[in-house]
Amino acid sequence: MLKSILTIVGGSAVSLLITIIASPILTRLYKPEDFGLVASILAPAAILAVIAPGRLGLAIPIAKSEQDARDLFWLGTLSCLLMVPLLTAGTFLFVDMSIDGLTTTQTFFALLVITFFASEGEIVGFWRNRRKRFAFGARNGVIRSIAVALSQWSLHGITHAGMLLGNFVGGIFATALSWAEIYRCDKARLAGLPSRRRLKELLVEYRDFPLFSMPQGLTAAINQNAVPLLLLWLAGSAVAGQYWLVFRVLVAPINILGGAYRQVMLSHLGASEGKREEDVRLVLQHILVLTAMCIPAVTLGLFFGEQLFRFAFGDQWQLAGVFASWLALGFAIDLVKVPANCLLQRERKHHAILVFDIIAGILRAAALVIGYSVGGEVFAIQCFACANLVVWTVFILWAIR
Repeated sequence: MLKSILTIVGGSAVSLLITIIASPILTRLYKPEDFGLVASILAPAAILAVIAPGRLGLAIPIAKSEQDARDLFWLGTLSCLLMVPLLTAGTFLFVDMSIDGLTTTQTFFALLVITFFASEGEIVGFWRNRRKRFAFGARNGVIRSIAVALSQWSLHGITHAGMLLGNFVGGIFATALSWAEIYRCDKARLAGLPSRRRLKELLVEYRDFPLFSMPQGLTAAINQNAVPLLLLWLAGSAVAGQYWLVFRVLVAPINILGGAYRQVMLSHLGASEGKREEDVRLVLQHILVLTAMCIPAVTLGLFFGEQLFRFAFGDQWQLAGVFASWLALGFAIDLVKVPANCLLQRERKHHAILVFDIIAGILRAAALVIGYSVGGEVFAIQCFACANLVVWTVFILWAIR
């Protein structure tokens, strides 16, 4: 298990390092409003990408048989192909998606394609981990990060939407590489689509994932991406862009590392004999390790976040540094809680995770809006971070009780 975690986390670390190294260059080429443009597309895409596959990817590593895993792969892929266009159209039908600098057609196409890359990437990633091909996933992530950074740099001066188009190019690279790998390694294993009857049987057998894990994932995605969307609504694209930089260099790394950790740990919990005492002991050990890893970063962020951001990214990003100093505290818990979350998923207690996510979403959104109305954007982020820390600390204690 340790080797698998180190492989994925190591690949994620290199990808994050590339993103972080590129950020000081990009913040001097693009304005906060340009980062806000990225947030206006990537935030809703991250929410829709959870709905499209119905979270069936989570079932692949712990499927009861190879046949189930193979059929779940195709069920998730077909769900993405069907649901992404419908969800994108529904978003434009019921939500005002007017974005400065982009036509309606450009916005629709960007949201559609980026949502598909994200949703299908989840299915492919869980299949790859089922096959224990962790190294390829790590390499793929590194190549994607390089493609995104180079595209965003080269498109500066050509279009103000270069930040957004860079993510589009990176998605194309990652998807093409993933499907080339599947064709080379799994062509025979995945040959032929399951019948409609078989798909219905799978939906019944693994119904907990779309019924409970998908709402839980949707709630988590809304919780995570509500911040830039609320800041767009409350304070405008410049403030949302300041937050998006923090998300890029602080929050997104935590999410990527947590996702990598979750995928590997789920596969190993799924292979265990199901003794809760042993699972809890393993989970507690990992919680303590993750906590120890987070303490230095949180301390550095709280005391020196503003100064570090001004030095690294320029004076116009001072507000982002203030945000980062508090979000380092608030979002570290999102990484620490991953083992506890995996334990409850292993035990199929999806409803409990969903309840906590809903509570967290309500409290965090209320803290952000009330904080903004009382003391502006900085106080809003402070209230948001503290609410996040309290809710998920209670969640961890409850999960391992």
